[in-house]
Amino acid sequence: RYPVYPNRKLYQYMKDHESLYDMISFGEQQNAHGKMSPYTYYFDTWIPGENVMGFEKEGTAFHSAELWFTFGTLNRCWRPFDGRYYDLSEKMVSYWTNFARSGNPNGTGLPVWKPYHPAHKAIMRFNENVVETVEYGGEELKIITDFLLEQA
Repeated sequence: RYPVYPNRKLYQYMKDHESLYDMISFGEQQNAHGKMSPYTYYFDTWIPGENVMGFEKEGTAFHSAELWFTFGTLNRCWRPFDGRYYDLSEKMVSYWTNFARSGNPNGTGLPVWKPYHPAHKAIMRFNENVVETVEYGGEELKIITDFLLEQA
């Protein structure tokens, strides 16, 4: 079943930010059901070069694009990644390693990654130019949150 959005602005926002929507949905559901607050992220990275199969052209990140970064395998990819992408990959490898080791992704020299919680709707944004925790709020998040809770 496909969701029906209450207005065109929300529809366009959700279309442009589908991964972000998924993270908000996951965080809201975890908290609504009394689960541990999750560490959520939004991979918002420009992916250079064209896919050799022609499916994904140069542009915004696509499903699974972050795997090259989290596993530190950029050098095995045909895409023309430069130094800032390798810097991003190093941070992501550190976060994932810390999380596997202790259940907490944070570590020395890394921007603080807050878990998603009703009091601070924090999502880590991974971008080739910046790694930052973004706290979502305002009317758009209220519309999205109300819609998600209605679907639960």
